[in-house]
Amino acid sequence: MPIAWLGAQPQGSQPHRCAHISGARPPAFPQEARRRPGALRSLVSSQEGAGRGDGAMAAAEALESAIRDLSESSVPEPEASAEVLLSAVMGVSRSRIRLQGRAMAMSDEQTATFKRYISERQTRLPVQYILGEWEFYNLDRILVRPPTLIPRPETEELVDLIIKAHPQPPETFLEVGPGSGVISLALLKAWPQCRATAVDLCEHAVRLTSDNAELLGMSDRISVVHSGISEYTQSAAASPRSFDLIVSNPPYIPSEEMKDLEAEVIDHEDSIALDGGPDGLDVVREILVAAEKLVRDGGGIWMEVDRSHPERLALDESPANGVSFEEWMRDMSGKPRFVKYAVRRSSEKQGVKGIER
Repeated sequence: MPIAWLGAQPQGSQPHRCAHISGARPPAFPQEARRRPGALRSLVSSQEGAGRGDGAMAAAEALESAIRDLSESSVPEPEASAEVLLSAVMGVSRSRIRLQGRAMAMSDEQTATFKRYISERQTRLPVQYILGEWEFYNLDRILVRPPTLIPRPETEELVDLIIKAHPQPPETFLEVGPGSGVISLALLKAWPQCRATAVDLCEHAVRLTSDNAELLGMSDRISVVHSGISEYTQSAAASPRSFDLIVSNPPYIPSEEMKDLEAEVIDHEDSIALDGGPDGLDVVREILVAAEKLVRDGGGIWMEVDRSHPERLALDESPANGVSFEEWMRDMSGKPRFVKYAVRRSSEKQGVKGIER
């Protein structure tokens, strides 16, 4: 069944934005090892079998109680939420808890921490924010904190498409709206000789991208700039035609649809990074205009967009001088989700293609 991305799903009927799940998409929540203990390592002290002390709560009992509490609070996906949080506290996989949970005792510290996590989840705080860290694509651990957007599986698909499309890695790229920085950092890990610049309007996103770059040992390969893309393009810092690529998961939810987002998104994630204006394309248009100045001839633009956008963008004959729509691609749920543009200042535009994946 589809799951509610543990607190990060917008509306149930329309898979939108940075987020979350799409109706027919396979469960978007990570598999067993997707979240690995980091800040929680001090809590990993599971006692098993005969080691259970008198009065110690078994992991299975704690899990059952937590699922009941979350269900009574109408929290989406109570089972998945409880399992992931308990897995983090115990430092073992979800499958191991299912199989051996009745023989696994919890220490007093683990029990108290798990209860606190469940109480936080009852307020609809997303699991990722509760844990403070997550995985993304080829990055084993990245920091996440509110209100910066939580990385979603669709964005991992975007990274995968970009990497596969460039067997010869670019020398440099620009990311617009990095949030936690995962797109840039995943690409930099895949392309060891590459350098990146990331620009974000939100100071909290600039800080988090910088923190994650430092955590992953990539601070010397990425410049993080506190700026909107239009302002950056007009600044002295933006050298003409200095990038091979622009990549972005920009705000793309039409303003009218913001009211339909789930509580986890509305109450905890930054609306500036979600609201794309009346038709969801405000920042997309800014990026296309910026590309005319910033991207080298023969370069490209890759973006994640709303499912209503690809076919609409394909009909726009002149998004910017020298910038032409090349193709759109579907996400794993079969919905139009990604677009690619080419920068060719001296050649004819290519035909528009839709890619079935």
